Amino acid sequence: MFSILKRVLPSVVSTKLISFWQFIKAQAESEKTTIYSKNLNSKNNKISVVFIIYFAEAFSSFKSLYELLRADNDFDVHLLCQPNFSDNDWSNHNAAYSFLSALYPEAINAYKNKKWFALNTLSPDYVFYCRPYNSDYYTAYKASVVREVAKVCFIAYSYNLEHKHDHNFNTVNNYDFLQNCYYIFATTEYERSILRKRFVLSSMRQNYPKILFAGFTRFDLYCNKKESSLPRKNKPFTILYTPRWTSYKKIKSQGSSFLLYIDNFIDYARQNSDIQIIIRLHPLMIHHYIAENIVSPDYFEKLENTFRQLGNIRFDTSKDYFDSLEKADAFISDYTSLLVEFFISRKPVIYLGNVSLFNKNTKKMCQAFYKANSWNEINNFIEQLKNCCDLFYEKRNRLFPKIIKSYGKASENIRNILKNNFYEKGERL
Repeated sequence: MFSILKRVLPSVVSTKLISFWQFIKAQAESEKTTIYSKNLNSKNNKISVVFIIYFAEAFSSFKSLYELLRADNDFDVHLLCQPNFSDNDWSNHNAAYSFLSALYPEAINAYKNKKWFALNTLSPDYVFYCRPYNSDYYTAYKASVVREVAKVCFIAYSYNLEHKHDHNFNTVNNYDFLQNCYYIFATTEYERSILRKRFVLSSMRQNYPKILFAGFTRFDLYCNKKESSLPRKNKPFTILYTPRWTSYKKIKSQGSSFLLYIDNFIDYARQNSDIQIIIRLHPLMIHHYIAENIVSPDYFEKLENTFRQLGNIRFDTSKDYFDSLEKADAFISDYTSLLVEFFISRKPVIYLGNVSLFNKNTKKMCQAFYKANSWNEINNFIEQLKNCCDLFYEKRNRLFPKIIKSYGKASENIRNILKNNFYEKGERL
């Protein structure tokens, strides 16, 4: 019996994070409830869609779709901003609402005057999530609860770069959360195939979750951007450095280069007043480094003081990384799912990580990256690019259409899927 299940469910049995018995238990639990389906009295009814967001930095996964639906008269769209429970002062400060209400005045503050907003007052047909962590949501906003009143939809906050479903894959595609979904919009065709194997029994029994590849919504944000060229006139050469948040002091498969090279970046800024260096840290990094005693509690404060004295190096602390990405002429990066967005910008990338875990498409993408294993190599590449010698410029533009699928169309595809489903026409993907 076990051997038969192993052939049927290879991804479930083989993964280290989801044991066979956990899987069976979860399947049994899913039998107890059904996913909501709305009966229409009139095809003129608007489609009610709610986006739940607590981690403002991940809103870019929603942005293009939210704005598209917001402008479509067939939809009644709501942006529900929940406090981030990891913030010490979450009951008094809703960071997601503070950031997003400035962009979208209609945004809803989910926790106000010590009261939670009642989601059911919006009569949602579809509720979208991009962070698949049950414990991060208020009880009434958990997918396991919401599935009783609406169809739960998931768009990942992170693009899948890897060739196997290891720890990162299972973190971003958390099974305990995804089993409550009606729609899972995979970021790649490979990711779709893995998830379909994982949910094969559930999909056969109850026809959900429906796992589709419509493209990656973040790509839509770049569809009107022009190809880059070096240098850009009347502005200093600008570098965006994105170290990984992990605590490795040596560069391993997914380690961080931050402690290895931060002093080099400071020295380079000091010696080259004509350049700008932007360092964007992962939102978890500062807390993690201090909590794990990797650095002293005042370490980052001292760095910021040094940056202020130099004037041409700084941390990007904004909720949206897009502005820094736009300003940059070149990227220097550890392992991050943002690599694919750097590639889409068609600007040069100096990559410091390991490529062994990457899938076939990501490895193709890396053919147009400058790969550095030391500060001397990083420095040489920077000088080369500053002097308009970008050896991979043509290669990046040649590879782009071969690697990026459904570019600029993901949100349109998802909108059409929702309409077809709502009016019972089928998904067509």
